[in-house]
Amino acid sequence: MMKKYLLLKPLRKDKFKEAITKALKESKKGEGIKTFSVKGKIFNIKVNNIKYIESNKRVAIIHENDLIRKIYAKLNELEEILPKQFIRCHQSYIINLDKVSELSSHEFVLSTGERVPISQLKYKETKDLFIQYLGEVI
Repeated sequence: MMKKYLLLKPLRKDKFKEAITKALKESKKGEGIKTFSVKGKIFNIKVNNIKYIESNKRVAIIHENDLIRKIYAKLNELEEILPKQFIRCHQSYIINLDKVSELSSHEFVLSTGERVPISQLKYKETKDLFIQYLGEVI
């Protein structure tokens, strides 16, 4: 939750600068950096860089803009900590709706041209969530 700051008139330059500095720090917290710990390694991932996550057995493969990372995690666990633009469209896939350019009856097409499958069982729910998300973004 973002904090609110109140500046009283007449504005003082030092108080204004302090409020702006605090607001910028708060906004950076909201940039969506998630920290993961895997086999003794700790790393940060900027959530907006994630295109999609796929699962292969017990390994979650995180497809970022310019990198692919493998971590030992369940998609259910990741689904809980990711923001609402991430939805589970298949038993083995979570998609970042910000990266989607097209939805068809069986897959998402990302702006990069990559394709992510949608399971038949999840299609209606996925379509509804995608339309709802588009409405919120527009």
